[in-house]
Amino acid sequence: MNQADALEAEALRVLLHALRTGDASDLRAAIESLRAAIAAAPTPAHAAHSLSRLSVAARRLSEITERVDLLHEAVRAGHSAVEATPEDHPWYARRLANYANALQRLYERVRDVQALEEAARAHRLAADRSTGHDRGVMLMNLCVSLRYLGGERGDPEQLRLAAAAGREGVALVPAGGSDEAGLLSNVGLALRVLFSMTGDMSALRESVAAGRDAVDLLAQDDPYWPGRQHNLGLTLRHAYEQTGDIDLLDQAVEAHRTALERADPGHPAAAMIATGLSGALRRLFQQRGDSEDLHEAVKVARLAVEASPADHRKLAVRLVNLGGALLTRYERELRDADLVEAIAVSRRAFHVTPADHPDHADAFALLCTTLQRGAEATGDARMRKEALDRARHAVAATPRGYEDLGANLVNLGSALLTEYERTGDPSVLEEAVNTYDGAMDETPQDHSRRSHRLIDMGRTLARVFHATMEPAVGVRARAVFHEAAASASIPPAVRINAYRAGARLATAMDDRRDALHRYAAAVALLPRTAARSRARTDREHGIGEAEGLPSEAASAALDAGDPRRALLLMEEGRGLMLNEDLAMRGGLAELRRRHPDDADDLIRLRALLNASETDVVDLPGAAARRRSLAVAWEESLERIRRLPGMAGFLLPMTFDQMRAEARHGPVVVVNVSDHRADALILTGSGLRVLSLPRLSAEDVKSKATAFLSAVDAEPAEEDVILDTLAWLWDRIAAPVMRVLAINGPPRPGGPWPRLWWCPTGPLAYLPLHAAGRHREPGHAAVPDRAVSSYTPTVRALAHARRARFPEPEDGSPDPQGLLVAMPTTPDASPIPGAFGEAAAVRDLVPGDAAIMTGPQATHESVLTALAEAHWAHFACHACDEPTDPSAGRLLVHDHLSRPLTVVDVGRLDLRRAELAYLSACSSARPGIRLTDEAIHLASAFQLIGYRHVISTLWPVSDRIALRFAKLVYAGLDWRGTIDGAVALHSAVRSVRELLPLHPSAWASHIHSGA
Repeated sequence: MNQADALEAEALRVLLHALRTGDASDLRAAIESLRAAIAAAPTPAHAAHSLSRLSVAARRLSEITERVDLLHEAVRAGHSAVEATPEDHPWYARRLANYANALQRLYERVRDVQALEEAARAHRLAADRSTGHDRGVMLMNLCVSLRYLGGERGDPEQLRLAAAAGREGVALVPAGGSDEAGLLSNVGLALRVLFSMTGDMSALRESVAAGRDAVDLLAQDDPYWPGRQHNLGLTLRHAYEQTGDIDLLDQAVEAHRTALERADPGHPAAAMIATGLSGALRRLFQQRGDSEDLHEAVKVARLAVEASPADHRKLAVRLVNLGGALLTRYERELRDADLVEAIAVSRRAFHVTPADHPDHADAFALLCTTLQRGAEATGDARMRKEALDRARHAVAATPRGYEDLGANLVNLGSALLTEYERTGDPSVLEEAVNTYDGAMDETPQDHSRRSHRLIDMGRTLARVFHATMEPAVGVRARAVFHEAAASASIPPAVRINAYRAGARLATAMDDRRDALHRYAAAVALLPRTAARSRARTDREHGIGEAEGLPSEAASAALDAGDPRRALLLMEEGRGLMLNEDLAMRGGLAELRRRHPDDADDLIRLRALLNASETDVVDLPGAAARRRSLAVAWEESLERIRRLPGMAGFLLPMTFDQMRAEARHGPVVVVNVSDHRADALILTGSGLRVLSLPRLSAEDVKSKATAFLSAVDAEPAEEDVILDTLAWLWDRIAAPVMRVLAINGPPRPGGPWPRLWWCPTGPLAYLPLHAAGRHREPGHAAVPDRAVSSYTPTVRALAHARRARFPEPEDGSPDPQGLLVAMPTTPDASPIPGAFGEAAAVRDLVPGDAAIMTGPQATHESVLTALAEAHWAHFACHACDEPTDPSAGRLLVHDHLSRPLTVVDVGRLDLRRAELAYLSACSSARPGIRLTDEAIHLASAFQLIGYRHVISTLWPVSDRIALRFAKLVYAGLDWRGTIDGAVALHSAVRSVRELLPLHPSAWASHIHSGA
């Protein structure tokens, strides 16, 4: 063997080893050996073997390192090998294929379209020069190049040829092997792209089937398995988009996720798979609203971009994907940083995408949408104009029939609508309508985004109706909203928006029955926005998106002459999470008595769901685990409701059940919507509607805003508070008192009338119990006529009344109490009077209650003590979180590391609880979000079993807090029936007598419960 032959043999040995290991250093060694063999070859024909092998080795190494110079070397070596090989040589076809593969990889890396065209020509020639199994493999390569070529040219015929080549190849290779799997996978991809161009559903169905078969043929440890699984994920996601079948989207996410788990993290394919996973996760978030999916989508999209070289062919796609995920997260969480980054990413995507690039329109569309959001957030006129220009370009750059055309038309319609709202130009509005018409023409009936697009179109038509008052336009808009709401497969929030928009339009057109029908359908869907399958933050967000809906629905029922329906809609649509938990606690006692095993099973599921609903948003698989638990929860409820005597378990209260709760005094639900205001007065004998014509939603909002500023000022603005109390009296309280015939204080020695206020919306910030003309002599004030309590819902009142204060098991008459006093708290201002207040309370309550203070009062110790406490008094700081009310907390000693939140308190379940006194700042103030959900510390203590809860709407001084505590506890009959409302009412009147013109001192404390 001469030296040249020896070097060639050694180079082959090293290459085969390198191909087996896939190791970069082994491939480098193989390349060096092959170069040496080529240099030693006496003639080009002698070098042909090594040249073709060098092409393979350089291409493989470039796939690991992303080095473009290696690809150019692979192309040169491959071309030289082909040139040195006669066409009738037995190795000609294989060398031609190696050359074509290098060209194709060069296209994939840097989008060299000329290289792709040459690759397709070479692959076709290689296939034509091959037979049997070899031809099948060559046809697989041809299938890939023709698919790329069809995408570049926008030519469906090239895609049909690609699929035909792949199908022929399947028939030529052995069944059940990796070659068959590769062919099927590539046939599936070609058909998926064909579908995106033509909308041919038969192509999409065959694509899904081929993708599934390709994955099934390979073992999971096969090196090609992650790629095949990823391809299947892409196809499944497309199938979801066209059918709205959420199961397909779940399968797509699972396919991408498992592919990414098994891919080598450093391999370029990992970035490709991560992009697919991100896109599927973002769609899953849009369908289900689980923020874990959205955060994971951003995370993996960012990883894909970071792993992509600046000249990578797919960088634009990955940037578009990241920008879309960031924009979606901005729309969900309104974090400015996400919007700023989304705009920057979309601009980068646009600039790296040439005008002739297949992804050019997608980059245009993303830039348009991010600029629109930026203009909305900042009011930047230049950004708004650029958004409109980009939207027009995106539509112009997208051929008719392409899958993305509908989305790009929607973006343009949205930009035009924004422009109309700025200018009032009717021609712009007309163009917007025509654009949405075009978008709907491009959107199949079963498309996952059809309902979203219908809502956008309906809102545009509604603008036309309000501008022209043409009934036909209004009728068309209502029909569009009806179609949007009719699909049971779309997210509940989307259906609610459609029903609500249609109801508002029906109200404007004075079709009262239709408005009520649509509003009732929307309210019935509200519980699904707070489904147990979602994290608590997502449940709250879902409810918040429909804020004000129950009030609108109740007003529609009153317009339609159905006051009972109005009350039921208020009860069904407000306090959703609170009412669900209250119903659970109330129904468990009966379930335990009748069916203890089912009760134990439900308690176990509740504990698991409660634990999972606060999982961190980036905890892998958290959303899937909750969904599994939620399915088990719903199945358990269905089973329980089939049991004897349990048909109504956890269902809303009936009107008769609600009326029974008003037997001890009227419940006054004050409802204010944009077009009417009423008090729904529920008594033991029935329901009365009192119109409040001098009350408007705009006035309530402005009064509440001014009032909150006044009570939070240092010092408090007493005149503003007094004016607000007088306004509450004139607009609400006085008319209610007249209807109830409560015209003055009771006769001496007689019982005070009782009533329960249930304010809605911003009224929840205002002290209805203290309403009155306090500057004037006489009794024109609520405290001088009745004892007031508050309840967030009628069910909450029923829950408080069901709880009873049992005798201690040891026979001792003294109730067990908990006193928490925090005169000093880490990272908080001191409360000098806290310990003195707790000591005064201890002296006024029978028995011997220890004071938990300082380092003793920790998250764990307080919760442990609460579990055994008949009564509890907190003299400490509280912190409300206006935008995240569930994070409201009592500031105990370790609050910086373990805050004692509303959620923590609400997970207790107490059987012997009577009175909770929260002498803590603003412990009954609702958040600026979810006002009607009553998420605050006071409601948490009522939820866990305390029949009476005394709390505050705003902070009061140490001196006033001490005086109130002494007066309230002195007024309680611990040997009989405790009545916290009467004791607090007496205290309010006493302090008011001392400080009549300082309502900030005496109007903050409120009573909730029985």
